[in-house]
This record gives sequence, structure tokens and C-alpha cells, in this order.
Amino acid sequence: MQQASDARRYEEAAIYRDQIQSLAKVSQRQYADTGADVDVDIIAVALEHGFACVNLMMVRGGRQLGDRSLFPQNAEEREAKEVLAAFIAQHYLERPIPAALVVGEELDVESSRRRSRNTRSAACASITRPTAERRAWLEMARQNALQALKSKLTEHSTQGVRLAALREALALPTPCSGSNAST
Repeated sequence: MQQASDARRYEEAAIYRDQIQSLAKVSQRQYADTGADVDVDIIAVALEHGFACVNLMMVRGGRQLGDRSLFPQNAEEREAKEVLAAFIAQHYLERPIPAALVVGEELDVESSRRRSRNTRSAACASITRPTAERRAWLEMARQNALQALKSKLTEHSTQGVRLAALREALALPTPCSGSNAST
């Protein structure tokens, strides 16, 4: 995918991206049903080139409901632990925290819960060194976060390349860095 994008074969890169996402979904289905009646959120963070991606995978009643990749703002120069703590505090502001959170970073979930002022949530266990099935879930969430982040970075660089090409085709001047002059 990256090679196709670098060679400006964007349609081909998009096909590869879609195939990678399809394979990731098929791989997720292998672990979708736990057989146990558990409520767990699995949260992984990926950081690269000043961007952050948080992947939230939800398991309710032992069934995986799916996952979402979110891109928090103002995450530049933050550590994964900081991004994770801020995400938990904000995400669970208006929703209950499940019985367990599987995370890849050492984290004080109770402290994050207090910062979110969420009093509706019951006690929550933070699992930072998962085993067996939960380890597989965390690894899937990590891979999903990395893949979503790579797609976002590719999209971001593609937009920059297209903008530069358009600027060149229209013979527009290159904007100065740090200048906010509007015309």
C-alpha cells in the first residue's frame, strides 16, 4: 500500500488499504465470541509522527461488538499513557465503565474515572498484562490502531501532495510557514 502511494498510484493504494482492513475484520471474527458473559473494553494507543490513534474494542455479554479508531486532538508529543488516561476520562464521562478495561499501559483507572466525574460506573478492573484471549484482543486493538494510524498518515500525506500539485498547476505561491494571512 505504501509503495503504491509513494509511486502516486492512489487508487491501487486504496484497494490495498481496503484489503488490509477486510483481513483485519476476518481476523477479529476468530475471537469474537468468548463463551463467557463478560463486559470488557479493550483500549490500545498508537503514536506516530505527531498523530495518535486510540482503538476501542467493546465486548458485551461475551460478544465482541466491534471496534472504533479515534484520533484525539492535541496529542502531539504526548506519551501513550497520557493519551490513554485522557481518553478514558473523556470517553466515560457520560457512559458507564465496564467491569474490566484491558489496556497496554500501566494506568490508574479509578483516578481516570474520578477525573471524568462519572459516578454511575461500578468498580472497574484495569488489566495491563492480559493473558490468553484478552492478550489476543489487546493485540488486535493494537494492530487496528496501527493500521488506522497508517491509513490516516497516508491520507494526510496524499492530501499534502495533491495540494502541492494543485498549487503548482495553478502557479500559486507556496504559503509561508507560520503565516496566517488571508486573502
